[in-house]
Amino acid sequence: MMTKRILSSISHILVGFFIQLIFGLGFNDWLMGAVAVSVFYYSRERTQFQYILKRQRDDTTFSVWYRGWSPFEWGFYPFLDWLFPTASAFALWALIVYY
Repeated sequence: MMTKRILSSISHILVGFFIQLIFGLGFNDWLMGAVAVSVFYYSRERTQFQYILKRQRDDTTFSVWYRGWSPFEWGFYPFLDWLFPTASAFALWALIVYY
């Protein structure tokens, strides 16, 4: 189970690569592509965290909007879902720019 979950987190790297590829090849801005990957996965994981809170408490959106700003609040695997694509996108940017 744990290996399957980590592989799921690693698979996000591939999607992040395609997001970065659009910015890198389309606009010649690899850094903005890395930022876009980070923002995409951050907002995705934060939204999922808020949805889980809302579903658990059967509450309104207004009462959970302020939760989940810190990635450490999400849990271990959602944190990896954000960290793996973000780290790989910035590593790819550094490799392209500085190599």
